[in-house]
Amino acid sequence: MSFSEALNPSLIKINLESTDKKGVIEEMATFMSEKYPFLEKNLILTSVLEREKQMSTGIITHVAIPHCRIHGIDGSFVCAGISKEGIDYGSLDSEPVYFVLLMAVSSKGSDIHLSLLKNISLLADIDEFLDEIIEAETSQQVYDTIVKYEQKIQ
Repeated sequence: MSFSEALNPSLIKINLESTDKKGVIEEMATFMSEKYPFLEKNLILTSVLEREKQMSTGIITHVAIPHCRIHGIDGSFVCAGISKEGIDYGSLDSEPVYFVLLMAVSSKGSDIHLSLLKNISLLADIDEFLDEIIEAETSQQVYDTIVKYEQKIQ
């Protein structure tokens, strides 16, 4: 599955306000629960924070991919957030995070999130991709940038 299939502009939040890991995870969990009302904010938040205890999901330079498995849902649910200022995320490389991709997936073991992780890794290797994402002023511009660069990696 590609990002352009998993996302649409309404699932992209521009100008994240949080400046630290816990704050941005809470902000993104709130955003996700607003977009997917059947996903409870506190369940997303606690599940992601538990996952973060195992290892930081800030594993790609300037990108964080907080994710969790949730019992009782079917499918994979995604939303994205952009920080213009950078987030102190506790990333493995200690660099600030500007692009956050939150995923909640079924506990039944769907592999969709693995293809999304692969795609973001490939996209993040293209310097211009992150530059354009950070500079975007609207969620539509972010989405269009994702589509543009996905075509280059396929």
